[in-house]
Amino acid sequence: MAREWKQEEKNRQKEIIISKAIEVFSKNGFKKTKMQDIADLSGFSKGLLYLHFKTKEDLYASILLKIYREALIEPEDDIINKNICPDDKIKKMAYMVLDLYKKYPEIISMIGSLSRKEFQEKLSDEIKSEIDKLTRKGKERFIIVIKEGINKGIYKKELEYTKIGTLFFTALHGVIFFYNDELIYHFLKDKENEPMEVYYSMMIDILLNGIKEKGDKK
Repeated sequence: MAREWKQEEKNRQKEIIISKAIEVFSKNGFKKTKMQDIADLSGFSKGLLYLHFKTKEDLYASILLKIYREALIEPEDDIINKNICPDDKIKKMAYMVLDLYKKYPEIISMIGSLSRKEFQEKLSDEIKSEIDKLTRKGKERFIIVIKEGINKGIYKKELEYTKIGTLFFTALHGVIFFYNDELIYHFLKDKENEPMEVYYSMMIDILLNGIKEKGDKK
């Protein structure tokens, strides 16, 4: 019983720290934020923060992991288990990705930070492992549905479902990142200035039609 209470208290502390860290990072940005700022707002000592998070980078990455896990990975599990066709599963998961970035636009810059070598060097092995696991889970959701579609004769039998699932995962995120890269978007956007949702929807339809058996194309 004492152990359970201790673990619950640790989890409670981490939740508070992450919640307050989101506020501070959103206000000051990563570089200007100090662990002491987060400690002051959370009501904990800086030592306690470092007990839960080895570096500021670990805490920053933990915020991203929490958002992805709660807003994307867990809801996708429910979609996979629904009794609906693979096409609808993929579309629902795809638009969940879009909704995630629209609800939390700061994720774009957070992922940009995570991709920098100097940032990654300061991440603990534990957090790196968590990032890897979550990324794999994100891809696996699409791989599972693609395989289901192949088994049901909806998608082409010769497809390598692992590669196609990974392609869907990376393409969806890629469109979103393209539209949030001001430099690239400035030079490559079309004259009509179509909103991202238009191209996002087109890309989903193109990818789905490209993997379907001839008789199943709409």
